[in-house]
Amino acid sequence: MVEGKTSYEPSNLKDGSIDPWCVKQGSSQKNTFTFEYTEPITLDYVHILNGFAKGDLYRKNNRIASLNLIVDKQFHSKIDFPDTIEHEVYLASSIKGKEFQFEIDEVYKGEKYNDTCISEFSLNSNYVDPSVYYDIYCSHLFKNFKSIAFDDKKGNYITLLPDGKLIVSRPPGQMDVFNEGKGTWKIVEEYGKKYLKIDYKLKVVINGNDDLTSNESRLYQEIEEESFEYSLETDNQCSYLGEFKKVIIVEDFSSGFSKDGNQLIIYRK
Repeated sequence: MVEGKTSYEPSNLKDGSIDPWCVKQGSSQKNTFTFEYTEPITLDYVHILNGFAKGDLYRKNNRIASLNLIVDKQFHSKIDFPDTIEHEVYLASSIKGKEFQFEIDEVYKGEKYNDTCISEFSLNSNYVDPSVYYDIYCSHLFKNFKSIAFDDKKGNYITLLPDGKLIVSRPPGQMDVFNEGKGTWKIVEEYGKKYLKIDYKLKVVINGNDDLTSNESRLYQEIEEESFEYSLETDNQCSYLGEFKKVIIVEDFSSGFSKDGNQLIIYRK
């Protein structure tokens, strides 16, 4: 299926990305896709990322409810799928063959479109790149939030704001001294993987009084510039994001911040 400049080809079924294979539903001829091998293999189970597995597009488009499995031109069995994004189905018994054709039998109807989609499909494998899981399960975290806070492991507190800006602070070395800065953040993609990119300048106040005979406070300012990235790889529970080993969602906004370099704390609106 082609829409504008976007092509939803069968090759998308196993390209390791969120891009799906989609077909128009409703024709008299059932749609199929096929896996072919030069030597016989033994098929035990299939693994699917069903539908257009990204945000609300999953519910808006049709998803697979059942497939007919045809092995070497002979009908083998009907495979049923629940209406969930990811699932694996073990066959009642293993079967050998060179050609495995899957025919769309039934679908779960989309709320808006009549396109039937599958994001990823594999035989005898349930591995999905963790960077793909971000698009499926976690991209909503960076939408409709009041602020996102974390410790950058250098002793700085960073707070992301919805407009792509951030504020950064460091606990003072002495009373009435403030270390504050500003910067920007964005989601970037490199080689098919997504990262949280951070850039900021931090004004650091330093006590420069090394004269032990004087009570005069001599304070100096330095500007620290930082630029780094955090991987957004995750799992299908969105329980972590790269270096952030725990994702915490706080529905009731609080200005408090508990220091923990392994946590990403998201304050919702």
